[in-house]
Amino acid sequence: DSKGLVTELKKRVQLVWDCTLPSITGENDLASFFDYLMAPHQVWLDGNSVVVYNTNREIAEDNYIRDYLEGKRLNLYETKDTILAGDINVPLAVTLQPINKGNFIISSYLAPHDEHKYHYGGGTFGANDNTTALKTIRVGDVDMFTLYKRAYLNMEPIDFSDSRVIRNYNHPEKYKPDFINNKNIYDYDLTIKDKQITRPQFYYLMQQELNAFFGLKSSFQTREIPCYILKRSGNTASLHAKNNDLQLGFDGNMLTASYCDFGAMIKRLNERRMDKMLLVDETGLDPKMKVTCTFDMDFENDFDAARQSLARYGLTIIKGKRAMKCIVLDDARSN
Repeated sequence: DSKGLVTELKKRVQLVWDCTLPSITGENDLASFFDYLMAPHQVWLDGNSVVVYNTNREIAEDNYIRDYLEGKRLNLYETKDTILAGDINVPLAVTLQPINKGNFIISSYLAPHDEHKYHYGGGTFGANDNTTALKTIRVGDVDMFTLYKRAYLNMEPIDFSDSRVIRNYNHPEKYKPDFINNKNIYDYDLTIKDKQITRPQFYYLMQQELNAFFGLKSSFQTREIPCYILKRSGNTASLHAKNNDLQLGFDGNMLTASYCDFGAMIKRLNERRMDKMLLVDETGLDPKMKVTCTFDMDFENDFDAARQSLARYGLTIIKGKRAMKCIVLDDARSN
């Protein structure tokens, strides 16, 4: 405080008037050496002017002074009040990072992705073991639907096709992603360092965070949804692999597999067609059977051509509905 303020305080407070310790008031360099917000704040220096204690605790008491003079070490740590600074626009995790350096129980981050300033894609997943303290999901440059798919990985550990996300909300334009114009694209991170918080609880927390942010109510339900169904139409002998040259690739709408597990081929096909209707395998063939084939997977634009390309392997596809586990998104608040 300024010398004038201290002089006024002396008139009202006997403790200040009676103080015989050397005092500094007003503009001085001392305050710039030791960050503090709250008073009292005490800094103890030894005979060599080395800082011994820097604390916001009231330790200038007889017993503490006596212990120090007798060579005892007080159980105190350096305190820096200004790290919190009272700025509510800066999250506590950011403010405390220089001090705690990642020492937390739960950390969560959700923000719009800005491709004009940085690029962050891909994901990290580590919430598969209930006994492991560290559980984390980190994804960048993704839309809302991808976030919800990740949030429900504990219910069914697969990549959900878009057709398995049921959208029962108004104003879909609020959520429709636009990767070109960087709209409705997000970065998200949830990390927990406590093995008492189980894997289901971890994912439930993520679901609730997304619900709160997007104003939706999400659930996991069984629904009848449209799909393509793969069936046998004849002899499948020509489907069996002829050599052991393993490959699985895509050229436009054509899928080519060689010495590939039949089940793995169907899975990759559905991953490739994530934004289209799911292909359900009802052939009864062994998923581990090695196959070699080439066929058209553009079922939407030329259904007949796709059926013809499958017919040579004794297979066909039909349109239908099947009961599947789905993520259902409902409005949770008025818009």
